[in-house]
Amino acid sequence: MEPAVSSEEFTMRDGAGERPTISVPARGRREPEPVVAENAAEVVRKRPAGFGKGGKPVQFTKIVGRPQTSFDGHAVAQDNRADSAIDPDAPVQVGYAKQDRSVQPVYQPNKLSIVLDGVFSVPGLRWLEVLDTRWVRYGVLLFFAGIIGSLVVWRMVDSMSERASVARVDDGETGVVVPMERRVERVREAVEGFLGAGGAGERLRYVYDAERAQPRMARFYGEWKGVDPKVERWEVGTPRDNGVTAWFPVTFVEGGGRRTTIAVMESEEGCTVDWENFVSYGEVSWSDFLRDRRAQPEAMRVFLRVVGAEDGVVAVPGFRGFRVRHRGGDEEMTAWVSEGSRVLPVLGEVIAGRPGWVSANAYLSFSEGGPGPAGMRIDDVVRNRWQDSEVECEFPKP
Repeated sequence: MEPAVSSEEFTMRDGAGERPTISVPARGRREPEPVVAENAAEVVRKRPAGFGKGGKPVQFTKIVGRPQTSFDGHAVAQDNRADSAIDPDAPVQVGYAKQDRSVQPVYQPNKLSIVLDGVFSVPGLRWLEVLDTRWVRYGVLLFFAGIIGSLVVWRMVDSMSERASVARVDDGETGVVVPMERRVERVREAVEGFLGAGGAGERLRYVYDAERAQPRMARFYGEWKGVDPKVERWEVGTPRDNGVTAWFPVTFVEGGGRRTTIAVMESEEGCTVDWENFVSYGEVSWSDFLRDRRAQPEAMRVFLRVVGAEDGVVAVPGFRGFRVRHRGGDEEMTAWVSEGSRVLPVLGEVIAGRPGWVSANAYLSFSEGGPGPAGMRIDDVVRNRWQDSEVECEFPKP
């Protein structure tokens, strides 16, 4: 049984006269006090009889005008909710239509982000934002890793080349590497075999380019009046490798402190002595040179030392005297060098204060007149062709 519903009657006046009274059914709540709407008719609460078609009261779903208080607005919302045909407590099922993915949405950035980018971004540091990406960081790491790897590979290759310079392959098929100690021993065996041989024929087997050296060796040893050196000490220098052969500077010290440096070539066939540089660098033998007293400078392999007081040589102003001796004979002679000549500093480097005899390749000639003393002259020293201890040289090529 429904409870009795009371009705409320409103009489509206707008200054033109009294309008009909409207009856609104009550909803079981206490109605607010009468309010006056802005720019609208005055609303006066009354309770007259109902009015409308069929004797039914007229129901309002909306009040024209703006509510003056929050309480009034809440009341209007409750009225509209009650008059709606939709149950407010019923669950609502939301359906989603199939989205058309062929149309790409238009991206519109947030205005706030645009403002913040303009405030906090620095134009000069834009490249830092690029470097902050992942692929750039990986690229930088790979770049430095490549540099480090290249340095490691280069050091390994350089180390291998250094080892190859002191030890070369003896047999290309077996790949046997000869230690440096064994190489030095083979060089010494070749030099000792050459010095211990009885004549030119036996020495040929130890001589580099024997066919070329044979005629001069026969003439040299046929006239030779010297004595084979008695080696007291050996010194083998660092080899120079041209890719096919290697040249060893070998210095042996004889009795009395005489130092002789010879070049020994190492190849797959063995070790051989450069006899032409060892005995006679030029085309003229020592005996022919002394006999003819040639004014034309000739290259000779000789021993040199500075003139001492014991030699009894009279000093000549403006000239420096050196004692010269050839391996082909025991005769010693005095050779002169002008103090203003470019040869004197070179001789100083070759001798370098060493006591006794020092081997060198020198261009010699005889001067019978002109300024200075008569006799032998030292016109030049071929220091680049030979090496005595620390002096730089270039070895002959095969």
